[in-house]
Parts: sequence; structure tokens; C-alpha cells
Amino acid sequence: MISFWAMVFFLIGDSACSVSKMTAKEGSCVTVQLTLSNIGNSGYSVWLKDAVWNKEAKDFEGTIVHSLKPDKPAASEFKNRVSVGSTGDLYRLTISNLSPQDSGNYSVRYYDEDEPSYKLSSSTMSLDVQESPCQVSVTGPELVQTGTEVILRCSTVGPCQYSPEWRSSGPGLASSEVIDTQGAKTAQLRFKADWSHNGVEFSCWPSPSNDACASRNITLAVEYAPKEVRITASRTLEGIYEGAAVSLTCEVQSSNPSVRSYSWYRDRTALGETGPVLRFPAVRLEDRGSYHCQASNSAGSGDSLEVTITVNYGPRGTKIRASCCQGGVKAGESLTLTCETNARPEPYGYTWFRTITEPGGQRGPGRMVRSDGRYLRFWHISAGDAGEYTCQAKNIISAENSTALRVDVLYGPTGLNLSMDSEVRESSLVTIHCSVESFPLSELTLTWAPPSSDRLSDLSRHPKRLQGNYTDQPTRTSLVASFITSVEQAGRYTCRAKNSEGLKETTKDLVVHCKWAESRDANVMLVSVPCAGWPR
Repeated sequence: MISFWAMVFFLIGDSACSVSKMTAKEGSCVTVQLTLSNIGNSGYSVWLKDAVWNKEAKDFEGTIVHSLKPDKPAASEFKNRVSVGSTGDLYRLTISNLSPQDSGNYSVRYYDEDEPSYKLSSSTMSLDVQESPCQVSVTGPELVQTGTEVILRCSTVGPCQYSPEWRSSGPGLASSEVIDTQGAKTAQLRFKADWSHNGVEFSCWPSPSNDACASRNITLAVEYAPKEVRITASRTLEGIYEGAAVSLTCEVQSSNPSVRSYSWYRDRTALGETGPVLRFPAVRLEDRGSYHCQASNSAGSGDSLEVTITVNYGPRGTKIRASCCQGGVKAGESLTLTCETNARPEPYGYTWFRTITEPGGQRGPGRMVRSDGRYLRFWHISAGDAGEYTCQAKNIISAENSTALRVDVLYGPTGLNLSMDSEVRESSLVTIHCSVESFPLSELTLTWAPPSSDRLSDLSRHPKRLQGNYTDQPTRTSLVASFITSVEQAGRYTCRAKNSEGLKETTKDLVVHCKWAESRDANVMLVSVPCAGWPR
């Protein structure tokens, strides 16, 4: 709503006649400030240059510098050179890159949107733009590739006492060289483009002025390969459990142009993934290794540092390694069994079991054996240590048993026993039993030699080998021979046991009593007379 006094003012006249003056230098900028009072909240402001009254249109007309009114567009010569603002009744117009053609009278006019007939103008500001031969202009490339030599030139438009000065918003610049052409000064800046120059604004100032409006700027765009490439992980990569999910992301701090493709490597071998994220829905043991990514664009590529994935898993491939003696270890020698496994983290415990073969060939239950952790040591191994050994490795994840390793203890014949009657009657049944303990199993032989006499001496020196029935157990060999005695079978019987580790024999004599020598007196103890070896 327009106030009563504002309407009265409009009827008397819609512009003030006061004129202020200001000056500015060519190439610089200026801010014109004018006051507009008694205006509504809904309306448009239009800035005019050299406005004159048009009686027919009943409005001021001139070069439109800036306009918010849709049907009054700004003149092209002011495009991208002006900005406006207001604070209360104070309106501001800033014009940059001034030229002498910008000299003139400036005013701001208000148009009410609700009551189109209501219009109001401010006072007038007269602007005089003076020529300045020291104003500067800049030339140079706006897009270069890293490593390219860049030449930026800043020149005064005419003869000037002072040389222009280059300034930068980025890295420090080397001093520029100055070229004097008939009084006009040119400051030439020459350097090699680096990725850090990308987006840097280079400013040229007409020295010794510190008027920012008089400076001219050029922003350099540098194309370079991706920089500061790194990998970030969704979780800690040290000691991931098998089956856990993890993802790696290839991050690039800066790149111009943008990253075009990604490549992933494990242990220096290229993977098939080409995106910025490498995903492991369920980590496997074979996923462990050192990873790095490579980001590429049209200017080149950049590589990240390596990150290492370590996977925790339970023991696997558990086995027993013996320190010696693949074919068996001799009794009394030393032997060390080592439980080897592949696990992460390392097993915290090892358990050893021993299984022996029972008589009859049946395997007995496994019994726990006291050990020194992953080592089972026998300083002086004995026959009682023989058997099948397994070890169990256990860490915080799981446990695994090894396959069985058979330990054979080699020893010579021991406990050789020859069992038989020493005296029998003629025509009696005699059973001879010979047995021995050893490993490997011994070969048992049973021989007979008649009683010593001149007539039979040759036979005694060449004993006769007797046949019998053999029975074998894991470490025990037995030989049994049975026959009906006759006088001729009296004599010395020898049992011999032999294997790769030794030889042992034992003997017993057999006396045969003749039948005719028996007493027939019932009240007298039966008496028989040895007759073997003597004629009847």
C-alpha cells in the first residue's frame, strides 16, 4: 500500500533534481549509491544511465544498466559487469572494468507492481571515467597438461611509468620478466604447469595500485593424472575371519579430468574388478594378500600404497613329520615327531595320541601321550613306544587331527623260549613250542642232532631241520612241532631266531626211555632206562 505522502510526492513530481559527481579510472570499478524512499515491498528497481523524460510514455528512458523488471532488459554492454544490492532505502550499483563510454548520469527508478501508475526515481549520480594507460589486460592459456610450459602475459594498454605485477592465489611464482614496447609494459610469467596449479587464479595488478578492481585475472586449468590415490577399508584388515564381509574403496583426492577407470591388483597380479569398490561378501583364505588400486584418466594414472588382508582360519593340512628313519628306528636311538599345520593365529595347543595293535590284529583305542607341545621326543626309543601316532592342533577357531604316522621300532630277537619235555617214554607224543619277540619278525628254525657219539658225530655236526607250524603276531613269532617219539629221536633240539637286527638261539636235550626197561611190579615205581644213543 502506497502512503498518502508518497502519493502527494508523485503528484508533485516523481524525481529529485539533485545531482552528485564522482570520478573513476578506466579499467577499475565503481559503486554508485542512491536513495529511494517511500516505496512498497512489491515492485521492481531499474538502473538507468542518462535517463530523459518521455512525455508520451510518461516515464524516464535511457540505457538500462540493470533491471529486475521483465519488460525492461539490461543493455548488452553492461552484461556480466554489474551487480546490485540494497540496504533499507540505500541502493547500490557496482560497475567493473570501466571504460570512458561508461561516463554519464546514473539513477535508479522504482516501479510498483500493485499500482503500475506509481513510479519513483532517485537523485542522479554523475560518473566521469578517466582514461588510464596503465590499465592492464592478460593473455594466456586456460587449459594445459601437467609438465607443459605456461606463458602468461600482462600488458598495459598504453605507455605507463610502472610495470604490471603478477600475483597468485596458489603456489609461489618465479619472478616475471618485463618487456618494454614503446613505453607499454608487459610482465611475462613463464613456468612449468604442475597439478598444484589447477584452479589457481593468477592476477595482474597495475603497480603500484592495490585497487582490486583494476586487476585482471586468469584461472588456469591443468590436466593431470589422479593424485594421492589411497585405499580405505570397511573394517580392520588384520585377522579377518573366514566368511566375514569386507570392501575396499579406491579414493582419489584430486584428478583433472575425472577418473575414467579403476584397476585392482593382488600381489601385483591384475584382478578383473574395474570399479572404485572391491567387495568380498565372504572372505576366503585365498583372498589374503597385498592389494593396491590404480586410478586412470586421459592424462595418466596414479597408484595407491598397498594394504594387506590377513585371514584367520583354523588348522588345516595337519601332519606329522619324523626326524629320521623312514623304515623304522632302531631301539635305543632318538626320534622326534613334529606336529605341522597351517593356521592363523598359531595353534595354542597340541595333543598327541598313540594307537597300538592288539593281539589278533585289532587296533586298540587311541591313548593320549604326554608331549612337549608340538614336539613328541623319544630320547631312547624302546619297543613299547611303537604304534600309530596322531596329533591334534587347536587354535581359537577350530581343531584338526593329523593323519596317522606309524612308528616301527627295530630290535633283535628277545625273550626266545623253547618249551618241551626233557624225558619221555618211547612212542609218546612230544610237542615242541618255540617263540620269540622281535621287529621285524624273526625267522624261526628248529633243528635236531642225536646224542654225541663217534658213530653219529657227522650227523651232530649237521643238524637236521624239523618241520613245524608257524604262527605270527605283530611282534611275536611261534613255531610248534609235534611227533611220536622213537629211540632215534632222542638228542639235542635247538630253536634259532634271526632277523635284520640280530640272532639268538636256545637248546634243550630230549631223553627217550625204552619200553622194555619198564618195571611190571605194581608195588614198585615205574622205572625206565634211557636207551637213546645206546644199542639194545
